[in-house]
Amino acid sequence: MTKARVVIENITPQVDCGLFPVKRTVGEPVIVEADVFTDGHDMVSCVLLYRVRDSEEWQRVPMTSLVNDRWTARFTPRELGQYEYTVSAWVDHLATWRRDLAKKEAAGQDVRVDLLRGKQLEKQGIDEDTVVQHEPPLLVEVDRERARFSAWLNPR
Repeated sequence: MTKARVVIENITPQVDCGLFPVKRTVGEPVIVEADVFTDGHDMVSCVLLYRVRDSEEWQRVPMTSLVNDRWTARFTPRELGQYEYTVSAWVDHLATWRRDLAKKEAAGQDVRVDLLRGKQLEKQGIDEDTVVQHEPPLLVEVDRERARFSAWLNPR
């Protein structure tokens, strides 16, 4: 059995393909969107991962589907400095099973075998081999509130 390939593309925001950090101020949300899809009809799930740069632990925010294959989530920086963010995605076999089971039940089909498959999927959890993460992480430079203004008064 061939494993489905998950693709993550067109992550926003980013500047020059991630070459430079995005600018935000403390308390200003970073709204991240990405195209996430896979081969065939399997469903995908994805999360936004973010952290203060050089921190060990990533924070996770589930992404929600917008339209077609476009997903979104947000985080709000609470301190000055650089943050990293990325998107992680996988084929969601359990969600695919639930969707397909609902279709079969609505059509009046026998779902006894499908229920056994569902129990098996719940025990397995996420197949780590199918998790894909966008690399390298993108950067956000977080500055103080006054950085939003383009001109400073010269106190002569």
